[in-house]
Amino acid sequence: MNNTKKQIIPDFIPYPQIKLCSNNLGVKYLFDINGYYPIIIGQGNIPKVWLFVEINNEIVSLLKDNVPQIAQIKIHKEKKYLKIKVYDFATQEWLPILNINFSNPNLPNIDCLDLRPFGILCYGNKELLHIGNNKLKDNSISGAEVFIKAE
Repeated sequence: MNNTKKQIIPDFIPYPQIKLCSNNLGVKYLFDINGYYPIIIGQGNIPKVWLFVEINNEIVSLLKDNVPQIAQIKIHKEKKYLKIKVYDFATQEWLPILNINFSNPNLPNIDCLDLRPFGILCYGNKELLHIGNNKLKDNSISGAEVFIKAE
């Protein structure tokens, strides 16, 4: 657990460009939710992923550099795909929360994202990203620290 809101990851190197549900991004972080980053994706032979949730004002790590920190997170690599799932106790099923196609090592493509199991209304597929009541498709952003910030 971490008492500070912003996570510091010493070996994190952001991608210069990343595709998120059809949106081309040149940002360091995808989301800043209430002062923390729920998901961080960094460069590596296989993209490096960190997942966090906020519980009682504490930031809790669920996935650290592709290593699950809890049994309810599963990660699987298939050829040039990285797939991350979370176990849903209500349905007793593994739900996909992140798929990254990294066949192009310079432009990873997130074609499945679902942060709803963590209480964040953000989900998308290869064509469209839903954030709250907004739908984002085919946008380009470059030079920003964060793509979406919500408080």
